[in-house]
Amino acid sequence: MSLPRDPAKVRAWQQRSAAKAQANRRERAKADPSYGRLKPRAEGLRPVSAKRAKVNRERRKALHDRYGPNPPCFACPIFRAAGIATGCNGQADDGHEVMSRERAGRRDENLTDPDGVLPVGRRCHDRITTEPGEAATLGLALHSWEAPADDR
Repeated sequence: MSLPRDPAKVRAWQQRSAAKAQANRRERAKADPSYGRLKPRAEGLRPVSAKRAKVNRERRKALHDRYGPNPPCFACPIFRAAGIATGCNGQADDGHEVMSRERAGRRDENLTDPDGVLPVGRRCHDRITTEPGEAATLGLALHSWEAPADDR
């Protein structure tokens, strides 16, 4: 049950509250000229942290050592056999984690292990990422419960 309200009193209360809030904002702005404005960072945000950059270098080296400098896309033949056209050029651009970082617990060892990363083309990688059920059926992605016991 709600109490009956007088619309005139409600409007008066709203106006008083708005006026008080505006006065408070003005006072704070006088005391601190940067109040309510975004403060620029001195050097900006790094696109990749130093730790992640190190892991990425290790991963790139491990993939290069295992598959060579210009590997083919490992997903193209699998998609073609399933009758799926991705528009990939057949050249690997990315390293695809068969067990995603999210599912693998985001450990750096999972990212640098060449057994868990396949070289794939950008279009195939996009298809694997946007269609995880299809990728799991084709063996291009693993679920968290399919991980070996020592990786959990």
